[in-house]
Amino acid sequence: MNSSSSSSCTSNFIDIVEIYRRYCDIRSRKDDQNPKEALTQLLKLVELRGQACLRYNDLSKLMSYLDLVDSARFACFYDFVFFMCRENGQKNITLEKAIEAWKLVLKGRFRLLNEWCNFVEKHQRHNVSEDTWQQVLAFSRCVHEDLEGYDPKGAWPVLIDDFVDHMHRCESVKCFSFFFPPDQTAESPYPIVVARAFIIVAVAMKILKLKNVDRTMVSLG
Repeated sequence: MNSSSSSSCTSNFIDIVEIYRRYCDIRSRKDDQNPKEALTQLLKLVELRGQACLRYNDLSKLMSYLDLVDSARFACFYDFVFFMCRENGQKNITLEKAIEAWKLVLKGRFRLLNEWCNFVEKHQRHNVSEDTWQQVLAFSRCVHEDLEGYDPKGAWPVLIDDFVDHMHRCESVKCFSFFFPPDQTAESPYPIVVARAFIIVAVAMKILKLKNVDRTMVSLG
């Protein structure tokens, strides 16, 4: 890298740090009469500086630079990423940008990140709203790989509900394939099915037995 390119990269990084600082100031300024207008002006400044072509590279550097251990700080940065992905004053961001941004900011933080991005890429046809963007972060924080923690009665966006249904269907297909593998011959399917069912029942009985032992130990104690 020549000196001019290095200087340009340094300048861009300083710009993104300053933009992020101003973004946080606007968000936390309780006496600001019109924070939306302030954010709109900041976004225009971002586009005027030509940050659009360098956003993801700069966001990655900024993410490494910031201390994002605190959940509130990360949430602010997460919203800032959505802010930086907007174009021409649009309220929503394109699906392509949303997926790329999720892969950047939620790596190591969302257990179902790959499954989520693959699902959205195949099944979502509309741009991503700010509400959906924020709800994905909440979803990533409360739901485990087995979807434990998901409340079907919660006020989730339709996209997240559809994703959960999709994951349940995939799990059902896996279970069916376990009992009826594609390479299983039609002449002798039952021995394999019976053997696998026996293993599952045996494991389940062992778990129940262990739970009963634990209850007995508690009652004796």
